[in-house]
Amino acid sequence: MRIIVKFTATLLIGTCGILTCSAVYAWNREMSFFEHDMRLDHMVVGDAVVAMVRKTWAEQGKEAAMRVPHAIDQGKRHLSLTWIDGDSNPDPWAALPATVRAGLQTGTVTETRDAVWQHSFVPIRGPAGELAALEIREPLAEEQEFGRGSLLQQVVAAAAVVALCTLLTAVLGWLWLGRPIQSLCDGARRIGRGDLGGSVEIAGNNELSLLAGEMNAMCRDLARAHDRLASEMDRRMTVLEQLRHADRLATVGKLASGIAHELGTPLNVVWAYANMIARGEVTGQEVVDGAKTIADQSAYMTAIIRQLLDFARPRTAVRSPTDLVGLARQTLSFLETMAQKRSVRLGLHGSGEALAEIDGVQVQQVLTNLVVNAIQALPAGGQIDVVVSQRQVQAPPERGGGDGVWQCIEVRDNGVGIQREHLPHLFEPFFTTKGVGEGTGLGLSVSRGIVMENGGWIAVDSTPGQGACFAVFLPGVDHG
Repeated sequence: MRIIVKFTATLLIGTCGILTCSAVYAWNREMSFFEHDMRLDHMVVGDAVVAMVRKTWAEQGKEAAMRVPHAIDQGKRHLSLTWIDGDSNPDPWAALPATVRAGLQTGTVTETRDAVWQHSFVPIRGPAGELAALEIREPLAEEQEFGRGSLLQQVVAAAAVVALCTLLTAVLGWLWLGRPIQSLCDGARRIGRGDLGGSVEIAGNNELSLLAGEMNAMCRDLARAHDRLASEMDRRMTVLEQLRHADRLATVGKLASGIAHELGTPLNVVWAYANMIARGEVTGQEVVDGAKTIADQSAYMTAIIRQLLDFARPRTAVRSPTDLVGLARQTLSFLETMAQKRSVRLGLHGSGEALAEIDGVQVQQVLTNLVVNAIQALPAGGQIDVVVSQRQVQAPPERGGGDGVWQCIEVRDNGVGIQREHLPHLFEPFFTTKGVGEGTGLGLSVSRGIVMENGGWIAVDSTPGQGACFAVFLPGVDHG
């Protein structure tokens, strides 16, 4: 887990910093103590030796006094003692640093240090005021060895503390953070896949267990909301299908008078031939021909009624490759009688097959709505053209927004057109510009829903006084 690595690295850096500062402070402190002890030893030894030298000088003379440091040094002590004469032998005296000579002349003990030795110079005054010095030397090897040992001890202790902290942080971080966070991640992935039935269990009473509890509560809320949404969607789909069916029935009502007229002529023919046969007015071959005529007219009427019933009957949507030219031709033949009663001419433009992956009955309802609306927009008669073609267009955002080839059915009329202020509201439910009893305001709203459900969209263009054009774009069979 990256968070454990970051946490461990942060703790490691902080621990290393603290231990480094502590080690440097401890090392400096120990080295200061060691140096202080060294000076103290030099002072004690110097005071003792100088006291002996002065006594010997006063009682036995200078020569005897000069032998005292040498005699003590022969004992191979840790300290090395040397007599430096300031009068009879000026060369060693002149070799001393100027600060040391100045301190000796004032009676001050002075110290110097080089890479190998610690030097202490103690002034000696003879009975007659003669000046000499006692040099006390001590090797620094022991101090350096002590410093290295102390530093190694600090490094080993720091490394042990760092290793222990790293191990504890990694193990406890995985137990307290890594494993709970992994459980939370697994739960989040499960929720992302739509599985709301499980729960995340994290023991303890901490922030992560609280987060797990909130996530479980969220899952329960989402599950209830999902159930409510599914139920609501079922109700909405039921209502939508009822609206579509109501719109089909409304269209059937508009077509009723035309269908009655369409059935009137074949019924009259059937009645006439049936009466002639019943009264015996025809015999032989004429009876056969009359019966054949009755059968043909009955089949014609049956086809008309079946087409109307198929249009009005509710059904489940089934998408399959459908020829739009044939669908448009069938729809226009269905509406021909209504158009003739209003002096409207219907025209179909399109050749060959224009296959689209749609539900043919649903799209026929859309096309019927659009043509009926166009007929009603031509109160004084006019021309309606249905054009089936392939169009290279850019799809709207809800269809991906990319360029592509789409099957297109256009319904064009030269009627009164649509006012500009009405265009944004055309597909709103219950919006209509027709008179009372001519429209429910559901036709275009239902049509738009059907087209969207079949993977397409509707576009409209109109100029007031010059007619309108509704274009239905549908996916071809190669759209997947």
